[in-house]
Amino acid sequence: MTFGETIEEALVRELMEETGLSVIPIKVLNTWNYMKKTGDFQVAGLIHAVKVTELSHLRLSEEHDSYQWLSFEELDKLVPHLKISLSKVVA
Repeated sequence: MTFGETIEEALVRELMEETGLSVIPIKVLNTWNYMKKTGDFQVAGLIHAVKVTELSHLRLSEEHDSYQWLSFEELDKLVPHLKISLSKVVA
């Protein structure tokens, strides 16, 4: 995040920079927090539902080497702890 930027602004900017996708944030589905047992590293995350408004310019930044579209069922098998977040998605 850039100083003064909202979480939603950072989400829109990061998705554009890293994937070329234009999105509109809909709502936060879940949050998570991870701290190493040593206490010297912590990460907090937010899982957002977004509406993709522009898909034709999909491209990955150099930070990524691949992507894959998954159904909710496939994602649940891959990352089971996301089931709570997925259950909050508005169809």
